[in-house]
Amino acid sequence: MTLERGRWTISIVASVAVCLGLAVQHQLGAPASGLMVQAAGACLGAILFFLLSHAHPPQRAAVVVIGLVSLIGVASPLAFGPESAGARRWLPLGPVSVQPSMVLLPLVIWLSARQSSWAISLLVLATGGVLALQFDAAALSGLALAWLASLARSARRGEAHAWGAAVGLFILTAWAWMRPDALPSVAWVEQVLPNAWGHGLWTGAMATLAVILVLAPLVLLARGGQAALGLAAFYAGLVGAALVGNYPLPVVGLGASLVVGWLMALGLARAPTRSSPPP
Repeated sequence: MTLERGRWTISIVASVAVCLGLAVQHQLGAPASGLMVQAAGACLGAILFFLLSHAHPPQRAAVVVIGLVSLIGVASPLAFGPESAGARRWLPLGPVSVQPSMVLLPLVIWLSARQSSWAISLLVLATGGVLALQFDAAALSGLALAWLASLARSARRGEAHAWGAAVGLFILTAWAWMRPDALPSVAWVEQVLPNAWGHGLWTGAMATLAVILVLAPLVLLARGGQAALGLAAFYAGLVGAALVGNYPLPVVGLGASLVVGWLMALGLARAPTRSSPPP
């Protein structure tokens, strides 16, 4: 399969997953305004998918700068976001709310797979600390799994700072899970899979197929590189957390930030692994 053909195949799979998600959300009672925002997020994510699939690995200095900017973006709700049941994860952007972590974490994971240094380990651990302050056990679970998966295929697996960051992430994740999420559950955002099956056979089947389509492209792309493996592990962690806890189910549940981030992850997973274009 050529690179261009593979890109269009993933585009079709992603389109089906998004459409199935919209159908499930509609069946579960999501408002029309929310569905429109979700569709707009998918359009934005599609543009980013095509742009990022051509992104070449940045130089070491650029990795640090982009990583720090991403960390500031993830942390911004702590300073500027409204509090909801003790959590600060969202930023108001006009009539909608954006969850920066769900948009920026795929970029952090992709960058961390490109370089091996104590600065990168510190960046990932600091990002985990911010997520802990936001009481986001789902995002922390995904980040911890992504870091561990990257270590398994990385030359840094013998470096103490990398394993120190892994231990720190799992401690933070365990601490976050010890604090139950106090946010009220919304049928078309959290616990979507059991809610869909409770609604009916076809709704449950659509939701299940959508979950498979969310994970399948990343799992297949994970064979091609360390960054793709980390991104696959991240979304597996998000899906797992959504199944056992009160957290959004990516793409299948309503949440435009998760759709944008997932489509970005698909593009980054297909990005060239070398600093020069492939022949």
